[in-house]
Amino acid sequence: MNLIEELAKQMGLSIAQLSNYLGISKSFLSMSIQGKRNLPARHFKALLAIQQQLNGIETPARLALQPEEAKRLRKRLHRAEAQYFATQRKLQQQEERFAQLYRQQQWILLELQRSPDLPQRQRLWLELQQLAVQQRLRQHGAGAIADTKARLEALRSLVAVLDAALQDV
Repeated sequence: MNLIEELAKQMGLSIAQLSNYLGISKSFLSMSIQGKRNLPARHFKALLAIQQQLNGIETPARLALQPEEAKRLRKRLHRAEAQYFATQRKLQQQEERFAQLYRQQQWILLELQRSPDLPQRQRLWLELQQLAVQQRLRQHGAGAIADTKARLEALRSLVAVLDAALQDV
């Protein structure tokens, strides 16, 4: 859970209500939560000021979790941790695949530049390989890696929240 979601929860507001409060669209705020957009500085400062005020308010003692609720949260925590580590492996594989494709593309370009008098059949084969590599680079490129990083960050936040909820148990 990031700062925006945490503040909305502390204030008892939905994301739509918080976006109205800040004077921005719900979709823009949602993209900011997902890390796809940057929240303008004035809105971010307003959220930080609200958080500081809310942190200054004393909250009642935390209610103890019921055993079945704690068990459910532990199960969810283990599932989230497993998803986190699986997503981490996926990100590493995506980055390795991207680097491999990039090196392959560079090699093809070098071969085409180094040998201008290649037979037509060989040149055509290299150009087709280059197109195929470019297509795979678009599929496995920065967008897919950014999506996986955003998912990884969301899972990291979820694990932190669940872990914090289970600290007192």
